[in-house]
Order: sequence, then C-alpha cells, then structure tokens
Amino acid sequence: MDEIELLMSSKEDITELLTTLLKYDSVITSAMHIFISCQSYGVPCALVTFEGFEEKVHGNGIKYSDYALGAGLAAIDPVVVPLHLPSVNFDDITTNERVSGEKMDEVESAIRKSIA
Repeated sequence: MDEIELLMSSKEDITELLTTLLKYDSVITSAMHIFISCQSYGVPCALVTFEGFEEKVHGNGIKYSDYALGAGLAAIDPVVVPLHLPSVNFDDITTNERVSGEKMDEVESAIRKSIA
C-alpha cells in the first residue's frame, strides 16, 4: 500500500494525482473525492473510515448517498475498518462500480450551461 498526499491545488498536481491513481489495480481511500475520481475513471475502489474515528467526518453522512444516487450508482456508506490494516480483506469491500459515460456527459453539460 502507498499513502498519497492529497493537499494540492494546481492543475498539474491534480493531473499527476489522477495519473497515479490510474496506475493502481485498486484504491482504498477515506477521501470521498478520491473515491468519486476512481469511480469516474473506472478504478476499482473502496471508501473506508477508521474504527474509532467515524465521527471525525463532517456532517451526517448524507453526502455519500447523495453522490451515489446522483451519479446513478447504488447508495453507499464508508466501510469501517480497524487501524490494523493487515486484518482487512480489501477485496471484500472493493467495488467496481463506475459512473456511466452518459452521466458524466450530463454533468459536463450542466457545468457548461451554468458558466455560460
């Protein structure tokens, strides 16, 4: 497993991050935006939170199902995993769901209309 720094904002850094994610067989993340990126690019992924830290995520959790249902995917919640990662079978919690091309076109169209 690799740990990747996510604090970035430049276009070049974000492009490099996405290029890196595409090289992995699968991605395990506690960051929703990384989970969304993986599902958008077809990278198998799992969304997790750590045992004992479930309440550290801001909000009431509706953002997970809001994203998934808006993207045309099954509703999700992060899987709670222990801090001792070798005890986790990540294959059991990894999903291959992907945002459809039609949905991504719909979102792109809405963005273009909103900034026109």
